[in-house]
Amino acid sequence: MPDSKKMLKRTHVIYTGTVQGVGFRFTVAGLARRLGVAGWVSNLDNGDVALEAEAPADILDHFLDDIKSHFSTHIAGEQVTWVEPTGADAGFAIHF
Repeated sequence: MPDSKKMLKRTHVIYTGTVQGVGFRFTVAGLARRLGVAGWVSNLDNGDVALEAEAPADILDHFLDDIKSHFSTHIAGEQVTWVEPTGADAGFAIHF
C-alpha cells in the first residue's frame, strides 16, 4: 500500500477578504517554492485571489496552513475545491 503522505493532492482555492495589495501572491509563491508545491496564484477582477496547488498530502496541508497563518487578518473566507492531481505542473507561477 502506498504511503498516503506521499500521494499527491490538488486543490483549487478562492480566498476572499483583503487579499489583494498585501503581498499575498508573492508570499504564497515564496511559500510554495520553499515547500516544493506546484501550481499558480492569481488576482481575480472581483478582489479575490485564486490558487491552484499540488503536492504530496502532508506538504499541501502544511502549505495551506502557512497561508492561513500568514494572512489570518486578511482572509475573510476561502472556498476550497479538491480536484484530481495532474502531475503536470512544474514549479509555481504568479499569474498577472
